[in-house]
Amino acid sequence: MPFKLEQHPRWLVAQRKTENEVKKTPRGIKVEEGQEVQRQTILCTQLQLRYYPGQNVKIGTNMTLNAMVDGKVLITKEKLNPYPDSPIYSGVQNGEVIERVFVHVLPFKQENRFRLISLV
Repeated sequence: MPFKLEQHPRWLVAQRKTENEVKKTPRGIKVEEGQEVQRQTILCTQLQLRYYPGQNVKIGTNMTLNAMVDGKVLITKEKLNPYPDSPIYSGVQNGEVIERVFVHVLPFKQENRFRLISLV
């Protein structure tokens, strides 16, 4: 819990904030599908792995999804294809279908106009 320091003549005392003063962080998807985002934009905040990183999306240590390139956001629901050493691999082999939500960033199309450095 956050602490608030209060100055006393001889020492510092830390007091806990009451439950009413604690501000809760809203979590979830922060951008809409089709929205244009810049590099390092936060796409999603989460406590557990609820939304999976797709193309051009990286996941931070606190499960935050960030865009790696400038582009448009695409949110899809895809079937998982786990590795053989995964704990859910046996369920998929038995015919169970596991779908998860993925967040992708599609980069903008690059223009094909280049100049040689020697000509500039």
